[in-house]
Amino acid sequence: FWLKHVCCVATARAVWVTPNGAMSLAHSAESLVCDYLLTSANVEDLAFLDRLMAENQVWTVIIADANPQPGGRWSQAPAFAKLDQPSPFYGVGSMPLDARHPLRRDEILQYCNSVVQHFVQRGRVRYFPMTTFDGRSLCSIVDSDVVRSIEIRRKVVRSSFGSPTQTARTFPFHVAAGSLVVPPRELPAIASAYSKFIVIGAGRSGMETLVWLLKQGVSPDRLQWAVSEDMWLVNQASMEADRYVETAHTFWMMFAESKSVEDFELGLEREGLRHRIDPTRRPTAFRGTSVTEQELVQLRRVLPNIIRKGQLQEVHADRLVFEQGMVFTGPGSLHIDCTSDFPESERDPVPIWQARKLNLQLVREIADNGPVAGCFSAALIGQAECVLPHDAGTKNVMCTPMPPPTTVVDALRNELASMKAVALKSHPNLGAFLMVGRPGRLAAMDHRAVRRLLKDRSDEGERLRVMANLEILTDEQPKSPIFSPTHGGLVRKTSEAEHSVAESSTCSSAHFDFEELDRMEMLAQASF
Repeated sequence: FWLKHVCCVATARAVWVTPNGAMSLAHSAESLVCDYLLTSANVEDLAFLDRLMAENQVWTVIIADANPQPGGRWSQAPAFAKLDQPSPFYGVGSMPLDARHPLRRDEILQYCNSVVQHFVQRGRVRYFPMTTFDGRSLCSIVDSDVVRSIEIRRKVVRSSFGSPTQTARTFPFHVAAGSLVVPPRELPAIASAYSKFIVIGAGRSGMETLVWLLKQGVSPDRLQWAVSEDMWLVNQASMEADRYVETAHTFWMMFAESKSVEDFELGLEREGLRHRIDPTRRPTAFRGTSVTEQELVQLRRVLPNIIRKGQLQEVHADRLVFEQGMVFTGPGSLHIDCTSDFPESERDPVPIWQARKLNLQLVREIADNGPVAGCFSAALIGQAECVLPHDAGTKNVMCTPMPPPTTVVDALRNELASMKAVALKSHPNLGAFLMVGRPGRLAAMDHRAVRRLLKDRSDEGERLRVMANLEILTDEQPKSPIFSPTHGGLVRKTSEAEHSVAESSTCSSAHFDFEELDRMEMLAQASF
């Protein structure tokens, strides 16, 4: 849709459809007014916007997107990239995804285009592609003369979920003259010209790139994989809605019975919930990255050619320089940079609500580590923005930011902190949304499955036993440098309003009234 109107993109004018279906263009001299400004169009941003539009019939929104079309990081992903989580847990609540196959990049971009068109056609949302916000105005990326003043009546919304733009990204290592480093999206067009490939980065994009090269018939002998550390990986199949109850039950038992962090890790591996590329090495990292059984088989073909020498520091035409030494690679190698999966700027949480700013982040109360919680976190923040008082302190008690884990211990600390966070669960509207709102996991599950899942958590004595064991497991381990369990990594004074909310929250995740669950489901069908 957006790419059909190239002339509009080229002048960075807003493109939208009026309620009667006519196309309209924003003129460069136009002064803009809105209630909320979204500074990106990631899928998570759209999940937030969906709740904003559903709960309020007056507010207007402008989206300033540095990319040429909605979809955020998917706009910069390679064509072979695909969604690494069940589709019902992704997207926006009013337009649920329910694909029976892993969604690929183009399908997700098409979905994002449809979502934005849907919002724009309702008349309260305007979308500006190839446009940035400099703190005062909207600025065109392709025409520096196009600058629009903007009045924002309520908040600027920024996302921590990552949104690569068309601008050249800086590499986290030095690239010497004569060496070629490309992002994965450029690989399909140039792969045939090279005889050797060096994939840099242990995350999801690195694994996808290796699997793609192997499927193209590239011999494992022509591949090298530079990883700074081995990671525990989530078995994608264990996240599917029809297996989630079984998976959650296993986790609950492991939380209660594990004697050490290593015991916990190996127990999940025995149950088929966790994988590692190299069965002979104990991984030191965990970031919620998932893998399929088929991908695992392919990745293990590259095991003899994995380079483990710490962080990469320099890339030369014939060698790589690491923290712990040098590796000669020979001439003619193509380096594929897949290190952007975990930018450090996304890992240090800030308060979600700040005066006239709103920061979309993972929400601790959802109790789910990793990317699967991204869209639901954004939707929950949107719901809270609409139904809670305007006091930022009160809102920040209800929804606390969760630092994405870098180790298994971080993930356990997040789980423990979520069990202790009870303010949001006691709120009538938000507690119901947490249980049955979309695109949450519980909303995608059968009613009977939800009851079975909650039954595990309904025994107060068992809950206290689980929490006590998690305290033991996490207290024995050093904290990650960027991880603080105090209020989502934030240390600050608590306001009287926050104390009031916290003290009045007597409900906990352990106490479930199943008649109340029936009421929540009816409320969800009517409201969410």
